Amino acid sequence: MAFFKYHARDHEAKELTKGTIEAENRKDAMAKLRAMGLTVLSIEQTFKNPDQKAAVKKSFLDIFREKTDSIVIAIMKKLKL
Repeated sequence: MAFFKYHARDHEAKELTKGTIEAENRKDAMAKLRAMGLTVLSIEQTFKNPDQKAAVKKSFLDIFREKTDSIVIAIMKKLKL
């Protein structure tokens, strides 16, 4: 399942609503929102919570640092430093 952040209006077009909904895909998310009586103004796939996003960024930075360290060590060995 994926998560989608949305902005929508109620069926009377009076109130603006925003939130996150879980669905198989974007089409399914739109259908669920319509079934709730909402008119979708915008929708995009997102992470369930900010912690998941931070974890992805952290793991990417850890991998980048490890690769950079490996390159520096290889260069130092070549130069016999």
